[in-house]
Amino acid sequence: MRLKKDDICLVTGASSGIGLACAKLLKERGLMVYGPSRAVPAETVEEKNGIYMIGMDVTDEQSVTRAIALIINREGRIDLVVNNAGAGVSGPVEETPFDDAVYQMDVCFFGCLRVIKEVFAHMRENGGGRIINIGSVAASVSIPFQTMYSAAKASVRSLSAGLRIEAAPFGIQVCVVEPGDTKTGFTALRKKIALAENSPYAQKYARSVSRMEKDEQNGAPPEKVANAICRAAFSKKMKQRITVGFSYKLIDVLYRLLPAGITEKIVAKLYG
Repeated sequence: MRLKKDDICLVTGASSGIGLACAKLLKERGLMVYGPSRAVPAETVEEKNGIYMIGMDVTDEQSVTRAIALIINREGRIDLVVNNAGAGVSGPVEETPFDDAVYQMDVCFFGCLRVIKEVFAHMRENGGGRIINIGSVAASVSIPFQTMYSAAKASVRSLSAGLRIEAAPFGIQVCVVEPGDTKTGFTALRKKIALAENSPYAQKYARSVSRMEKDEQNGAPPEKVANAICRAAFSKKMKQRITVGFSYKLIDVLYRLLPAGITEKIVAKLYG
């Protein structure tokens, strides 16, 4: 199934950053775009710059169910889903509270899963559809003190790979798009775990987070990632996985080719 003008699209996390840039671009390509937001009341639609904002929280199963039902009742179908909603938690594994680890997985992985489970039957009954999950280069390169985020994005990669096989007989295509460092509000919103008094991680944690923030704020604009998502959405057949940016594609290849011991030393030198 290839997308056409006036097809129905859902982009989670569309209120800012990559999600907003993606929603705008898909709208320009002629799609009818719905963008969930926790700021919009439940079962409500608010048009903003041609994008239909609806109330939805990806961490709340009932909220997801209501939002998907609202779109189906209005439009009769959903042709494309871009699972972009995300959040970041940084901190050493030993000192990260379990609730924060659960929150990280809940937004990035289970939030994605909740949306997929709600839309899948509708796509299957409609004869097909497209699902694009936004992962991260961090799925390959597990970064110290951002380990929970890397684990969540690695889960999204695995989910996408398995789902792609399961979905193929029904005409549903699945792709994971993995950006590298991107300049968005994500950096400022990252939750930084407060360390214990006299924590042995204090100096390395500070250096690692500082390096992450610097790289992100010097990263690609969200529009570059949105362009990659849009190309995938309108392609004849979506690839299984797309890494955004030549340098990150190179890193991905090298990470798979080099011995694990060498790659870990490189990462430790950069972020340790």
